[in-house]
Amino acid sequence: MGKTPFALLLSLLLRRKNINVIALDFNSLNPDFYEIMKRVYTGKLSVITEVNGERFSYPMAIYEATTKSGGKVWVVSRADKYRYIPYPPYLIFDTIIKLKKIIREPTFIIVDTNLNIPAFNIALASSLELAKKLTSMFRDIYFFHIWTPGTLRKAPFGLTMMHEKTEIELIGSTVTTFSRYGIPLFGRNGENIIHIVTPRFFEAVLPDSFRAKILFLLRRIFGGTLNEAMVPIYDERRFWGNLLVELPTAYERSLRLITIRELSLMKSEFDRVVRELITTYRDFAVEADPLDIEIVFFSFILNHAMERATRTMPLNMIIIPFMVRKLVNFVDAMLLPSVLSEDSIIEREGIIGKIFEIWVNKVLLPGKIRMLRE
Repeated sequence: MGKTPFALLLSLLLRRKNINVIALDFNSLNPDFYEIMKRVYTGKLSVITEVNGERFSYPMAIYEATTKSGGKVWVVSRADKYRYIPYPPYLIFDTIIKLKKIIREPTFIIVDTNLNIPAFNIALASSLELAKKLTSMFRDIYFFHIWTPGTLRKAPFGLTMMHEKTEIELIGSTVTTFSRYGIPLFGRNGENIIHIVTPRFFEAVLPDSFRAKILFLLRRIFGGTLNEAMVPIYDERRFWGNLLVELPTAYERSLRLITIRELSLMKSEFDRVVRELITTYRDFAVEADPLDIEIVFFSFILNHAMERATRTMPLNMIIIPFMVRKLVNFVDAMLLPSVLSEDSIIEREGIIGKIFEIWVNKVLLPGKIRMLRE
């Protein structure tokens, strides 16, 4: 699952808290964020090409939504065919800066892109200047990154090791590029990156035989007695009930942020875990059930992220134990009707909406990351 469902959810949750939202779609492959948000609200559409004599790089479609209560909403994308044209990443910065000259009210701007963080590692003077201006205009800027087993394992092997870097190294290099010039775009050590960790399997009651198999694998990897509560196989009501009770406290107590250095150490340890798996089952990557891979990955992350002594979570990490089944074809389902409602989207996102709402209430709106960063 990509970033679009998370962007939608964040937009709707903030608006319902009387916060103004600009939903900006810069996904040149699948500009679904714009299309879905337009179907939620009635409103008026305008196309603009400049502001105060400064031209946008592309004509911009701005859909000003009509809302009876809560925050205001503007849904924005490049117009028509320009929506699908690849663009330099720093064009996002330029667009946001110009949009703020049109929409002067306090707003959260949520941008959906098909870009990963290393794409922003451009040390051109124009890119750095725009990034510096952006950080002076906004109190908080966050980048959301979704981790899966594949992204954590991306790395050069063999002869490529001299010339290529791991994904975490590329993210670290991006953070360093801006920090070197005194631009706190990602934070000094990557504190502004919000890490979403989710195994890509969907809610289901799993058989006891599968449970036994996974417990064996995890004991083999981590050694000793495994705390079975850390394994995301559950009685559904009890599991979610416990999670939703404990998560607010885990964020409230927390004074922790995951940095790039900690991610690098985590990757090194995960590489060791994978080697153990392959030693135990030589054809693990080929023969393993997809759920085996996902649960091993998720259990590893949870084991390293959760501070057991204090029962706290890193403030810049959102852990979703598994996807809601209705998200399998989420975007397609949202694009079929001509009219949508906020309730229909939030209902389809299910328990994920509650997890995000806890993070918004306990971390984002109180500004806890900013307080620790400063």
